[in-house]
Amino acid sequence: MRSHRLLAGSKPLVLIPAAILLMSALSPVVANAQQKVTSSHPEMTAPAETNQDVAPIRAGRQDPTGARTAPVPRETQQRVSRRLVGSPVAGANPAIGPDYSTTRQSNPLSLNSTGPISNCVTNGGGGITCDIYETDASGNPSEISNVIPLPLGVTGGYLVLKSNSAAPDSDQTQWSDVLIFAPTGGTASTVQLFSAGCNTANPNDRTCFPTFATVSGDPDSGFINETKGGPTIFVAGPNIYNIFSISDNAPRQPFTLAASVGTVDEDSATIAQLKNFTVTFLPAATGAVHVRYDITALNDISRFCPATQSVIRVRFRNTDNSGLTANVSFEIHSTNVTSGGNNIVYTFNSNGRGAGGAFTTATDSPAIDFDFANNIYWIEATLTRSNTTQLADLGSIQIWETGLTACQ
Repeated sequence: MRSHRLLAGSKPLVLIPAAILLMSALSPVVANAQQKVTSSHPEMTAPAETNQDVAPIRAGRQDPTGARTAPVPRETQQRVSRRLVGSPVAGANPAIGPDYSTTRQSNPLSLNSTGPISNCVTNGGGGITCDIYETDASGNPSEISNVIPLPLGVTGGYLVLKSNSAAPDSDQTQWSDVLIFAPTGGTASTVQLFSAGCNTANPNDRTCFPTFATVSGDPDSGFINETKGGPTIFVAGPNIYNIFSISDNAPRQPFTLAASVGTVDEDSATIAQLKNFTVTFLPAATGAVHVRYDITALNDISRFCPATQSVIRVRFRNTDNSGLTANVSFEIHSTNVTSGGNNIVYTFNSNGRGAGGAFTTATDSPAIDFDFANNIYWIEATLTRSNTTQLADLGSIQIWETGLTACQ
């Protein structure tokens, strides 16, 4: 009724351009409304793509049929343009926490036993950029990351990374990682990464993950596919999350060795035995066993130029988790072919990581860039025990680089 009174007014010529302006202003709303009709997930949209190798993005509030949203390239980024977990919250106050803008690592490729540290900073696009790693606040390998302060408030909730894009979202065995933006259900001030394994001896442990009901019941949460061979890049508006998730599944050509193929030091020959795939102690022996191994440049150990991280997977057995009476350890050394030197680039120690009398697997992700053009690498392993009832066995070692820019 109000519009009829306006149209009956004394200035109809003024209303014509006003109506045109109103229609122009409403056109994005009409377009959005049409898009909602065609989308099974009205909360989420993505730009149209022609690339066929794509990864779906699914919101927590899903269509019962499991229909996919518009695709985006897997190898570049997984993007949302509507409000979703990790997206900016309009008018939100900056999160309380330390300012990482001056302490963010500028070069995470240092050759040491620790990895890069997760961090978030503001970017030039009005949002934030986060590099998130499977490490703790000191850079030590950890399947539960440190709690990372966010410079700006974002939408709280859960972001699930799936290792198998064909699996239904409800299949938690295919969840590789979960990002939790806390507090959930509101404006989040922190983010934390939880990875399969949950810092236990079981690489399939997911007890630190939320349930599917929790994730699917949160309208702002969602599911994306994990990118293979590099970081999973999740974009929510101007916010960018580079998730360096380490897969426990080795690529086709990692460096692999059985511990039984090593060269035992002469001073250890009377107490060591090479049995099946392991190196261990003779039954009545005690002391220290020293073994050396060459590292050769197979494809996946030098896949990236440079690499941001590598994966080292160790199969071992140690019955004394304290290390007082038995221990398994090794170091990766390097020397430069021009200048020489003897540098330790990684150290493994079984203390606190054993599984009693059974063999177990430990996976670390140090920031090592294997540069075989300029360096030579080798492994020096040491097994110790002072009690003949204890076990200290080294079984196998696998090494591969995980990401950044593939070598040409």
